[in-house]
Amino acid sequence: MSGQRATITVGCEVTTKTYFDPAAAASEVAWYQALPEWAAPKLVDADPDAGRLVIATHPPADDDYRPVEALAELLRALEVGHVHHRDIHPGNLVQGPDGPLLIDWETAVLAARPSYDLHGPEVSGVPVPEIHTALRSRNSPDGYVMWWGAAHRHSIRERWGVDVPIPA
Repeated sequence: MSGQRATITVGCEVTTKTYFDPAAAASEVAWYQALPEWAAPKLVDADPDAGRLVIATHPPADDDYRPVEALAELLRALEVGHVHHRDIHPGNLVQGPDGPLLIDWETAVLAARPSYDLHGPEVSGVPVPEIHTALRSRNSPDGYVMWWGAAHRHSIRERWGVDVPIPA
């Protein structure tokens, strides 16, 4: 599998994501409806049959916005709820009013395991998303595996140069 799965239009107040596959949109809409407000932007509108969801717009994470401790806290809280996002990298973070929020929930799963997002698939026992295992390249022969400490150049560890903070 390769290529674009959706189009994204970022506006001043709302961001619209339109999937080419309505089932993928329905999956992501379900996550936005179920997630607590501290985990993801607010779902403003959705039409899964048309493959469309609309969320509140927030500034993206950039190299000046590095909420390391707050992100670790967010991922630990999701772990308590058995939620695994499975695509953690700065590009899927936005700046919420009270800390980081996660976007792009298409590959999320529920599983009573250690956090995939903090520790990876081997430690958690949570499988790599099928759409990611299909994304193979010369630099990633095993597919796209993205969690905090992944070897991928866009992971939190590689991009921000930090490992998961140890709780006090």
